[in-house]
Amino acid sequence: MVGIGGSKQEFLTLAGWMEKCGCLNKFEARDHIFLYLVEDVLKIVLVPVGTGLLLRGVFPKIKRIEGVLPYLSVSVIGFIIAVVLSLNAQNLRNIPLDLFWAIFLHNTLGFVLGFLIGRLMGLDTKSSKTLSIEVGIQNSGLAVALAIKHFTPLASLPGAVFSLLQNVNGIILALIYKRL
Repeated sequence: MVGIGGSKQEFLTLAGWMEKCGCLNKFEARDHIFLYLVEDVLKIVLVPVGTGLLLRGVFPKIKRIEGVLPYLSVSVIGFIIAVVLSLNAQNLRNIPLDLFWAIFLHNTLGFVLGFLIGRLMGLDTKSSKTLSIEVGIQNSGLAVALAIKHFTPLASLPGAVFSLLQNVNGIILALIYKRL
């Protein structure tokens, strides 16, 4: 539910900011881009998840390769981040250091507060860890994919920087969580 709410919020926030900055001047244009974004989220999120569930149900022997899939996933995510960052190499040099710190703090606070609020709400440690990861990471990969498809490469830069920093923070978090 957290993921669904976050995804819905991203669309509404994006459409609002685009209208504010003059990228969208008419409600029809906003509704048009909104529908395309919804369609792409369905393709990017639901199709792979549905396909995975179907494959697991139809081909139980697929469990043999499940150990490889996280490594494949990390490799693909790393490749996508590298492509986005290389497309924006010049723009990356012009990003103020404050933005990197803001992204780092946003991500770190998401991890910490997600865990603490989970514990305060009575969740066990494992569930609190899961909540902190969901809150801390959110959907930067989805943001990058949608920005690349519907806007200029520059629009994908914030999501790519967030993806890069969340992966660094994720490694640190994994080391901490290993001890909890």
